Amino acid sequence: MTDTKYKKILEKSYQDLAADVVAGIVVADDQPKAFQFLRILEKALEANFQELKEDINLAHFYQDLILKLEFIALPSLDEKEMLSLFKNNFCYQFNLDDYNLERRINTKFLSILPIEDRNNLKEELKKTLLENAEEITKNFEIKTVRDWLKNYTSKIGLEASDKLARAQYMMGLKGDKNISTEEYEHLKILFDFFDKLNISSDAPNGLEEEYTMMINGKLHIFRKGVLEPVHESRAVEEALKNYSPTEKLIPIDIENDDVLSDTKPLPVVSKDLPVATSSSSETPTIPEKQKNIPRTTELEEILDSYSPVSLEYKAISQEIMRLKKTEARKNAKR
Repeated sequence: MTDTKYKKILEKSYQDLAADVVAGIVVADDQPKAFQFLRILEKALEANFQELKEDINLAHFYQDLILKLEFIALPSLDEKEMLSLFKNNFCYQFNLDDYNLERRINTKFLSILPIEDRNNLKEELKKTLLENAEEITKNFEIKTVRDWLKNYTSKIGLEASDKLARAQYMMGLKGDKNISTEEYEHLKILFDFFDKLNISSDAPNGLEEEYTMMINGKLHIFRKGVLEPVHESRAVEEALKNYSPTEKLIPIDIENDDVLSDTKPLPVVSKDLPVATSSSSETPTIPEKQKNIPRTTELEEILDSYSPVSLEYKAISQEIMRLKKTEARKNAKR
């Protein structure tokens, strides 16, 4: 791609298109597409460094898009990128609706095979958060991420093993008039995440892998040191039936006045595809949901019951993406 092509990011029409594409990626929660577009934008911004330096508003506009893409593509980022993101922009995730940090960081750890390397990354992430100067509360005497973590660990302990002390600490924050309900939820996410980083990946409650086993003829999943029974779900069966390993989002190509490149058109998915099956002889099953629960919500809750490398996880993720895209198109027509 030539520098001339990269100049498109300076055009208002391109900026509007880029914003729409990123919004679609966020709604669809499409990690691969987010990572792909992230790399394209990074190259374009580098090619226009001087122009962006002279236009602060435009630079901020693209920085906002970059942050959205980085959080969606979090498991695909390298260690240096992740540490930089958490040191300077940990709180940006609160701008993304229903963002699930725990799921993404767990996927990242699963991509790291040596347990020792996972633990090393956890230590680096803790150090990074303890250096984070972002403001997470406005009116309380403690304001920044690092100061809140220092206060939290001084009162609860580094490993937060005293559940009663933690509950009392959180109750005190919840009742404080200088901490809004939204800020309280943000602090809870921060503390929960920090606590998880303090649990070694070789401890039963810190191991990221999950294992299924049959006990008295019933399927169970061993997750975070707890053995949990699971039950059947029709939503999972439908997701497996609809699953297509080759399906992609409709491409947007920067070479053709659009945004993404090197992608192929969305293939037609046959309604008569055979039901997919996993390599395991037993298919994990999920708690039965109430009939009035939205299907997307049900699938999102079910997703954590499977390993990210399993066929079921891929099928459910794809079905969630389809449902969100359909809902986004309906909302756009209203």
